[in-house]
Amino acid sequence: FKDMVGLKLSERNNKYALKKLVPDFPLADKFVSGDIDTDIAIHTIAFCWEQIDIIGSLSEHSVLEIDNESYRTAWAGRMSDAAECLDTLNLESREKKETNSLAARCRAFLVNWNPEKIYEYLDEYISGQKEAKIEFSHLCYEHVARIANLDLHIKKSNYVMYGPTGCGKTELARVIRNILPVPIEIIDSSIITQNGFKGPEKESIMFDLANTQPDIEYGIIVMDEFDKLCIPSFDSSGSNVHAVVQGELLKMIEGTKLYKYSEVCTKEMTTENITFICAGAFTGAFKKEIKSGLGFGSTDIDLSAGKNITQCLEDFGMIPELAGRICSVIPLNELEEDDLYEILKNKKDNCIENINKLYKAAYSSEVKFTEDALREICRKARNNGLGARGLGGIVENVCHANRGRMRSEKGHVLNITEDMVKRAYI
Repeated sequence: FKDMVGLKLSERNNKYALKKLVPDFPLADKFVSGDIDTDIAIHTIAFCWEQIDIIGSLSEHSVLEIDNESYRTAWAGRMSDAAECLDTLNLESREKKETNSLAARCRAFLVNWNPEKIYEYLDEYISGQKEAKIEFSHLCYEHVARIANLDLHIKKSNYVMYGPTGCGKTELARVIRNILPVPIEIIDSSIITQNGFKGPEKESIMFDLANTQPDIEYGIIVMDEFDKLCIPSFDSSGSNVHAVVQGELLKMIEGTKLYKYSEVCTKEMTTENITFICAGAFTGAFKKEIKSGLGFGSTDIDLSAGKNITQCLEDFGMIPELAGRICSVIPLNELEEDDLYEILKNKKDNCIENINKLYKAAYSSEVKFTEDALREICRKARNNGLGARGLGGIVENVCHANRGRMRSEKGHVLNITEDMVKRAYI
């Protein structure tokens, strides 16, 4: 239809031609200004021309030469029909855009999910850590509610999530990103350098995220290994460079505009709506392990007794200004052997499922573990201090060390025993 009448509404000069063609059309100015979507304009004009049956005459004349009184009379008679058609198409377009908008996705999430359902979803993948999963479920739900109601100007909150290696801090973020309508990303805080020094600066990291996640300005960012920035590190001049980096991160975490300058253009983004989670081991910040002098094990004492969160973080090495921006902490405990066993036996997307997917694809074979073998794997991971993170490495090492036992025929089963686990090099 566009080719026949010579109109290309995406080009401004032809929009002016359209206005001259239909001077009596009440919304012609909107076509020219670009306030109406091109596809909607095409459908609307097609509707009008079809109604007054002038397509035949248009094919014989150029767009700018038409000046026929009967045409104008016919057009005026269909103005109300055209306006009604345009209103309908505009409404459908707005509804379609609203459905795809971030706010609409957030509102849909709030209808279909609640903190209890989020907790149940996390529990399918993550073993133990009941309190942490409850707190994290509420954190994410409240963040989505805030993004769905930006017009209320609700102030954002920032958190500290702490626990030993392999307890599930980053796994919480990886699992929940499957259902959240907003991005949730994990960055390595320990590699951030102060402005002007060699290495990734906060601006470059944030704009790299924005390139892959357009909605990151409304997302959640987990700053993993943040406790490393709280450990003093001095340069040759005696300046604590980690404290300097914390100071540069302060405004970003609090909420500010970031700029990235280049010869071509200046990019801008805001962190005012991003929830930041400072994650890490934070060993000794809130609890400290005291070894018994009699050799009967150890005891955890609560160092936060009589202190608030800010004081605990300051004592650990976080600068006071940044510590004051942290509203709450989410503690995770070290996983026990039973928790690790629960992961291998009952949790979704565990390392045994993954190795079976690999061996099925590569060898058309299946891997099975005896109960004793699973227990031995959990003991090794617990003793190595790697927690759930160590399970995958142990399972892969054991399977790879024994894959020579697999026969070439399809459907073969590789049975892993406790003795195989003990003999495998870990």
